[in-house]
Amino acid sequence: MNIPEEFFTMQSFLTLSSASAIVFIVTSVIGYVSNGKLNLKWLSSLIAEIVGIIGVFLKSPVSILNIFIGILNGMLIYATAVGINTVVVPVTREGQVNQVKSNEFKQMANAGGKKPIVARRRLWTSWWL
Repeated sequence: MNIPEEFFTMQSFLTLSSASAIVFIVTSVIGYVSNGKLNLKWLSSLIAEIVGIIGVFLKSPVSILNIFIGILNGMLIYATAVGINTVVVPVTREGQVNQVKSNEFKQMANAGGKKPIVARRRLWTSWWL
């Protein structure tokens, strides 16, 4: 069995599976690094559209019709990445991490309440729910 020398190439960048994997991985890593401070639904949509438009510039001559097709491909890439995220990270709304803002934490501490457990966002946390 040959081990691939490169993970993503320009040719694999133009496939639906690789483009969706790019959106899924980049969104998950940015969500992990930002600790959930960004709206990952919109970020993943933006990344998918960028990948779709880049695919137009790499594959075909630039025209209005091809750019429109690139936008449609971006929507397809986004839908596929959301599907990957939903399958890989099965989370219910009750199971999600309860993240409390620092102001709420201070108010609860001053009121004599117990300090909430604030967990750090995991790498494969769902960004769709």
